[in-house]
Amino acid sequence: MGDSNDSVKLSGYNKITSPIPLLAFLGVIVEAVIGTLGFRLQTSPLQPYLVAAAVILPIFLIIVIYLLLTRHHFKLYSPKDYSDPNHFLQAMKQSQKEIEKVGFLNVQDKFTPFYLSEEAEKNQLQLLKHRVSFWERYFFQNAKPPEFIALHSFYYETCRHDLALICIDIAIAGGMITSKNYSYRSASLRNLGRLIESQFSALTALCLDDTNIDAHYNLSKTYNLMGLKDKALCHAELCFKNGDGPYDHKLLIVFPQLLDSDKNKQNKGQV
Repeated sequence: MGDSNDSVKLSGYNKITSPIPLLAFLGVIVEAVIGTLGFRLQTSPLQPYLVAAAVILPIFLIIVIYLLLTRHHFKLYSPKDYSDPNHFLQAMKQSQKEIEKVGFLNVQDKFTPFYLSEEAEKNQLQLLKHRVSFWERYFFQNAKPPEFIALHSFYYETCRHDLALICIDIAIAGGMITSKNYSYRSASLRNLGRLIESQFSALTALCLDDTNIDAHYNLSKTYNLMGLKDKALCHAELCFKNGDGPYDHKLLIVFPQLLDSDKNKQNKGQV
């Protein structure tokens, strides 16, 4: 990925395909056509309809664009934009540079909580104690680890992966150190684009239970996004061969060669 040729190839992917510019462009063309017809057909009985169309069309386009941005923003990018994992990683790399520029990445290294009570002002310390007591009373003391697992599932299914990660981390910290929970954690991290952490969470899950099909599935998807296709295919084959079917369809979309491999093995077995 560090090759200069790769950077040239990837430069064409800076422009993300989105329907919004196309809608705006078509809207301008239609408005121009309606306006031209309106001037040329001033005495025509159709003119009131043309004026109404010229007024209604921009409002309609604004509503459509608003709905796309607020409710369907995850559909605004064409699958071909990230058809190659290297393109995805290139975008992630650019995003990381922006984060570093703003100063969010590794900002926790500058925070020293063990000396906070000595360095904080009195009112800041009182506020912190108040907030800590709130979290302890309503969350850490009353909520049980299984409840955080349930919250993780809810947030994951609703695509709120940052909150899903927080919940699974609290559940693990509360003693639910199981292979499946580390696999769930891997999935949340992957959906946040934190691929290295996702990889190690899935590997931890497999250290606890090397038969965890869900962990093999998550590790396969993570390796695929990292561009490590051989490793991704290896874990996909393990998942496809040993699983009971829930991941087969998803895996075949990414690795259609799994079906050919499975047929070849069946044919050899019959012979």
